[in-house]
Amino acid sequence: MSTMTNETDFPRLLLKTVFSFMTCDGHIAPKEVDFIKELAKEKVDLSGLDIDKEMDQMIELINLKGLDFFDDYFKKVNNADLTEEQEILLLES
Repeated sequence: MSTMTNETDFPRLLLKTVFSFMTCDGHIAPKEVDFIKELAKEKVDLSGLDIDKEMDQMIELINLKGLDFFDDYFKKVNNADLTEEQEILLLES
């Protein structure tokens, strides 16, 4: 079983975390998208990610997989080798 590489995969996991909770009500509000973009600019270094492209891919995946999208997400979180700081950041997000 492989674990997540903190430096390279954490920003993507953080984005997926925020996206997952944003979409769990079945609706993506513009205010929620603005929050993600704000997070990317100010709170966390997501500079290596193309936020719009990543979100488009996640929207495609959630439309394709439905609830399995969330199952995959929780498996990734469960298998991730995160620092305490990263765990707190996921919770805060």
